Amino acid sequence: MGRKIEHIGTVERVGDQLVVVRVAQTSECGGCAAAHLCKNGEEKGKRMEIHYPQPECFSAGDRVMVTVDDAMGRWAVFVAYVIPILLLLSGLSLLTRLWNDGRAALGALGLVCVYFCVLRLYRNRIARKLNFEIKKL
Repeated sequence: MGRKIEHIGTVERVGDQLVVVRVAQTSECGGCAAAHLCKNGEEKGKRMEIHYPQPECFSAGDRVMVTVDDAMGRWAVFVAYVIPILLLLSGLSLLTRLWNDGRAALGALGLVCVYFCVLRLYRNRIARKLNFEIKKL
């Protein structure tokens, strides 16, 4: 089994097969030069919606440990950052052959927007693929 990415957080609310956790900024983020770029580096933390089959095990205010497999984290980075950048660059490269630079840039941005709209449509399927583990501390 691969390495795990772990974050400590607090349960905000519990719903139907859903646990909403606010992940606090960790001490590792304090010394990181890219903390201001990272969503987990925000002061108030990152809100995570975790699908869990038995959410009644948790209640608001519980301190929990949220873990995800390192490979899932890499997959999420690939889907959220790498694919859009590749779409932007390849779209720009292809569209500059057809249109002027301004229209090509708008077309490439439009291509990235379409990609994110498709991701939004499939968000439930993607959420099922991300396997977060949650346990009380």
